[in-house]
Amino acid sequence: MKKFLLLILLATVSTIYSQNITSDLSFGNDGYTAFTIQAVNDLTDTVLLPNGEFITGYVSVTSVGWDLSLKKINPNGSIDDSFSGRISRNGSIEFKKLVYHNDKLFFVGSYSTYPYNNRNLMIVRFNLDGDIDTTFGTNGQTLFSYGSGHDDALDFVIDGAGNSYIYAKHSSDHYLAKLDANGIVDSNFGTGGAVYLHSYNIYDSSTTKILNKLFLQNDGKFILAGAKKNISTGLKESYLVRKLQDGSDDLSFGNNGELIIPNTTYTTIKDLKFEYDNNSILILHQYDNSNQTRDRVFLSKIQISNGALNSAFANNGITSQYSFSNAPNLNLQHVTLLSDSKILVVGSVSNFWVNPSINTQLFVMRFNSDGSVDYSSSSNGYHIFDTTPPDSSMRADNVNRLFDLNNGSFIIAYSGYSATHGAHSYLAKFNGATLLGLNDLNNEFSTLTISPNPSKDYVTVKHSQHTFTNFNYEIVDLVGRITQKGTSKFNEKINIDNLPSGTYIFHLQSELGEQSSKIIIE
Repeated sequence: MKKFLLLILLATVSTIYSQNITSDLSFGNDGYTAFTIQAVNDLTDTVLLPNGEFITGYVSVTSVGWDLSLKKINPNGSIDDSFSGRISRNGSIEFKKLVYHNDKLFFVGSYSTYPYNNRNLMIVRFNLDGDIDTTFGTNGQTLFSYGSGHDDALDFVIDGAGNSYIYAKHSSDHYLAKLDANGIVDSNFGTGGAVYLHSYNIYDSSTTKILNKLFLQNDGKFILAGAKKNISTGLKESYLVRKLQDGSDDLSFGNNGELIIPNTTYTTIKDLKFEYDNNSILILHQYDNSNQTRDRVFLSKIQISNGALNSAFANNGITSQYSFSNAPNLNLQHVTLLSDSKILVVGSVSNFWVNPSINTQLFVMRFNSDGSVDYSSSSNGYHIFDTTPPDSSMRADNVNRLFDLNNGSFIIAYSGYSATHGAHSYLAKFNGATLLGLNDLNNEFSTLTISPNPSKDYVTVKHSQHTFTNFNYEIVDLVGRITQKGTSKFNEKINIDNLPSGTYIFHLQSELGEQSSKIIIE
């Protein structure tokens, strides 16, 4: 009976709140926070902390060299001026990524000094107070090079044990390097700490394999994603490679470790998300053909186990290819699975020569769980937002991050340039990603599930994209009193046998910064 009444309540809530995606004007300055002005607009990144704060990193040129700076932004979009973190060098710093892991911040990039003949990978670890963590590497940093010449970081992941892996380019070679949890190069990995990856190149258009993204599965296997040129046609196709923990090919995946997604000519993979609860990988594809007047976007799903298409999704695993006449030039970057089963895609769009008012602006679209475009909030199927209110001359050249706050809101971190205002970086917050209140009962596509529910003894929290990740939780009664709180991990039992019978709100915040609330019945 309680569950029935709760469903009626949720249905009532869903009629009150719409799914129209709008700027959250209470965040920052009318929905936007500008966190830096810098010399090079693409050298920036942002992470979300478990307490809802953001740490941003950016590189700027000074009179004596280059600085890497950290800045903190509060959950409401205001800048915390009491926080600062910085490392200064008298040479050139190239910034690729900022990563949060176990209350540490990792800067990943490269570093070179005059006359700039050689550039080494550079990994710096900071404490959350902005100080350099001197227990990491050598006085807080590790420099690594595959040999003489230039090394450029392309991507970076950290496993559950704290080992870090850098996907990097050296001249025309690509490799995967490993550091242990203390920042020391693991000489037992590959040869001298690195595994050479043949013919992977993101710069040379003649190379057959163009891989620019690194992902880490929960079982420690690596996936590299991008595109591969078909030798017969010379055209790009969406392409994945999977490696074992030692860097060797995973022969159980696709064709001896390699997978070309069928019917994906002219496309590349822009992002992917693991869905561990149904053993699938959700993939975002970008159609890019210079002979076409409009770019196209579509999704696919494959099985984690072997790379086979998931026939239960869309049309045998692949959606239709969508294009929009009023949004022709797309640069999509991120995809995420929302708590109400819908799929959110973000990036930028330009239509400058036809409509100068659309000058590399933020682009947001939403798919239904079956892969069809969701037109419930817009007849166009997408939203275009000014990059800063009310000035659309600032471009969203680099859409760096998408943060799903799991409460119907999301935040986009991006940077761009304007001839009038120079280079800036921003956070922008939006509401209406999901129907408020419908991320609870009986949703098989939800990223978060609690079972058994109802329960009198224990509950287990499961996440479709993470396993064995730490989170803090509070169990609140319907009066608002905290009846139980603690720390746990996904897939571990939480004892609730001391709670009186009733209905409660289970709220959690993971170490990855995600927040979610669920209704449980005891």
